[in-house]
Amino acid sequence: GGMNLAGEISVDKMWVTEIKKFIDMDNLVSGKGFITLSKELLRKEMTAKEAFKMDKDELISLFVKYLSELLTRASYFYNPKVIIFVGSLNLSSKKWLKKVKKRYLETCHPLFAAKKIYLTHINNPASIGAIL
Repeated sequence: GGMNLAGEISVDKMWVTEIKKFIDMDNLVSGKGFITLSKELLRKEMTAKEAFKMDKDELISLFVKYLSELLTRASYFYNPKVIIFVGSLNLSSKKWLKKVKKRYLETCHPLFAAKKIYLTHINNPASIGAIL
Protein backbone atom coordinates (compact mmCIF):
# COMPACT_ATOMS: atom_id res chain seq x y z
CA GLY A 1 0.00 0.00 0.00
CA GLY A 2 0.92 3.62 -0.32
CA MET A 3 2.69 3.16 -3.69
CA ASN A 4 -0.22 2.40 -6.05
CA LEU A 5 0.91 -1.22 -6.35
CA ALA A 6 -2.67 -2.33 -6.98
CA GLY A 7 -2.83 0.00 -9.97
CA GLU A 8 -5.75 2.29 -10.68
CA ILE A 9 -7.94 0.55 -8.10
CA SER A 10 -5.64 1.56 -5.26
CA VAL A 11 -6.55 5.24 -5.60
CA ASP A 12 -10.28 4.46 -5.53
CA LYS A 13 -11.96 5.99 -2.52
CA MET A 14 -13.61 3.65 -0.02
CA TRP A 15 -16.29 4.72 2.45
CA VAL A 16 -15.09 3.51 5.85
CA THR A 17 -18.26 3.06 7.85
CA GLU A 18 -16.44 2.73 11.16
CA ILE A 19 -15.01 6.25 10.97
CA LYS A 20 -17.54 7.81 8.55
CA LYS A 21 -14.92 9.01 6.04
CA PHE A 22 -13.73 8.30 2.52
CA ILE A 23 -10.14 7.07 2.31
CA ASP A 24 -8.07 6.03 -0.74
CA MET A 25 -7.74 2.25 -0.78
CA ASP A 26 -3.94 2.52 -0.83
CA ASN A 27 -4.01 4.60 2.31
CA LEU A 28 -6.53 2.33 4.01
CA VAL A 29 -4.81 -1.04 3.65
CA SER A 30 -1.29 0.14 4.39
CA GLY A 31 0.77 1.33 7.30
CA LYS A 32 -0.80 4.77 6.84
CA GLY A 33 -4.20 3.17 7.16
CA PHE A 34 -3.40 1.64 10.53
CA ILE A 35 -2.29 5.02 11.83
CA THR A 36 -5.43 6.73 10.50
CA LEU A 37 -7.78 4.07 11.89
CA SER A 38 -6.04 3.91 15.26
CA LYS A 39 -6.25 7.69 15.68
CA GLU A 40 -9.95 7.66 14.83
CA LEU A 41 -11.00 4.52 16.71
CA LEU A 42 -8.58 4.30 19.63
CA ARG A 43 -7.71 8.00 19.92
CA LYS A 44 -4.08 6.87 19.85
CA GLU A 45 -1.59 6.68 16.99
CA MET A 46 -0.56 3.09 16.39
CA THR A 47 1.53 1.61 13.59
CA ALA A 48 0.62 -1.62 11.81
CA LYS A 49 3.59 -3.31 13.48
CA GLU A 50 2.32 -2.26 16.92
CA ALA A 51 -1.26 -3.29 16.13
CA PHE A 52 -0.23 -6.76 15.00
CA LYS A 53 2.21 -7.20 17.89
CA MET A 54 -0.47 -6.20 20.43
CA ASP A 55 -3.23 -8.19 18.63
CA LYS A 56 -5.47 -5.13 18.29
CA ASP A 57 -8.44 -7.07 16.90
CA GLU A 58 -10.51 -3.96 16.12
CA LEU A 59 -7.79 -2.74 13.75
CA ILE A 60 -6.81 -6.13 12.36
CA SER A 61 -10.42 -7.03 11.56
CA LEU A 62 -10.85 -3.75 9.65
CA PHE A 63 -7.61 -4.43 7.79
CA VAL A 64 -8.95 -7.86 6.80
CA LYS A 65 -12.29 -6.39 5.74
CA TYR A 66 -10.86 -3.63 3.57
CA LEU A 67 -7.94 -5.61 2.14
CA SER A 68 -10.44 -8.26 1.05
CA GLU A 69 -12.54 -5.52 -0.54
CA LEU A 70 -9.50 -4.12 -2.36
CA LEU A 71 -8.63 -7.60 -3.67
CA THR A 72 -12.20 -8.13 -4.85
CA ARG A 73 -12.31 -4.79 -6.66
CA ALA A 74 -8.89 -5.38 -8.19
CA SER A 75 -9.95 -8.86 -9.30
CA TYR A 76 -12.97 -7.47 -11.14
CA PHE A 77 -10.69 -4.98 -12.87
CA TYR A 78 -7.65 -7.21 -13.58
CA ASN A 79 -9.05 -10.78 -13.41
CA PRO A 80 -5.79 -12.20 -11.95
CA LYS A 81 -4.78 -15.84 -11.88
CA VAL A 82 -2.55 -15.25 -8.85
CA ILE A 83 -2.26 -12.60 -6.12
CA ILE A 84 1.18 -12.12 -4.60
CA PHE A 85 1.77 -10.11 -1.42
CA VAL A 86 5.14 -8.42 -1.00
CA GLY A 87 6.72 -6.20 1.58
CA SER A 88 6.45 -5.82 5.33
CA LEU A 89 2.89 -7.20 5.40
CA ASN A 90 4.38 -10.64 5.10
CA LEU A 91 5.85 -10.32 8.58
CA SER A 92 2.38 -10.41 10.13
CA SER A 93 0.70 -12.72 7.61
CA LYS A 94 -0.11 -15.37 10.23
CA LYS A 95 -2.52 -12.90 11.78
CA TRP A 96 -4.45 -11.94 8.64
CA LEU A 97 -3.77 -14.08 5.56
CA LYS A 98 -6.23 -16.95 6.20
CA LYS A 99 -9.00 -14.49 7.10
CA VAL A 100 -8.35 -12.36 4.02
CA LYS A 101 -8.34 -15.42 1.74
CA LYS A 102 -11.60 -16.67 3.25
CA ARG A 103 -13.39 -13.33 2.99
CA TYR A 104 -12.02 -12.68 -0.50
CA LEU A 105 -13.26 -16.03 -1.79
CA GLU A 106 -16.66 -15.42 -0.17
CA THR A 107 -17.08 -11.96 -1.70
CA CYS A 108 -15.40 -12.21 -5.10
CA HIS A 109 -17.33 -13.84 -7.93
CA PRO A 110 -15.59 -17.16 -8.80
CA LEU A 111 -15.13 -16.09 -12.44
CA PHE A 112 -12.84 -13.28 -11.30
CA ALA A 113 -11.25 -14.69 -8.13
CA ALA A 114 -7.55 -15.51 -8.23
CA LYS A 115 -6.97 -19.23 -7.86
CA LYS A 116 -3.88 -18.80 -5.70
CA ILE A 117 -2.63 -16.26 -3.18
CA TYR A 118 1.04 -16.23 -2.26
CA LEU A 119 3.48 -14.36 -0.07
CA THR A 120 6.94 -13.52 -1.35
CA HIS A 121 9.99 -12.10 0.31
CA ILE A 122 11.41 -10.60 -2.88
CA ASN A 123 12.47 -7.06 -2.04
CA ASN A 124 11.66 -5.55 -5.43
CA PRO A 125 8.07 -6.30 -6.56
CA ALA A 126 9.01 -5.48 -10.17
CA SER A 127 11.21 -8.59 -10.11
CA ILE A 128 8.17 -10.83 -9.85
CA GLY A 129 7.21 -10.24 -13.48
CA ALA A 130 10.66 -11.36 -14.58
CA ILE A 131 10.37 -14.52 -12.50
CA LEU A 132 6.91 -15.42 -13.76
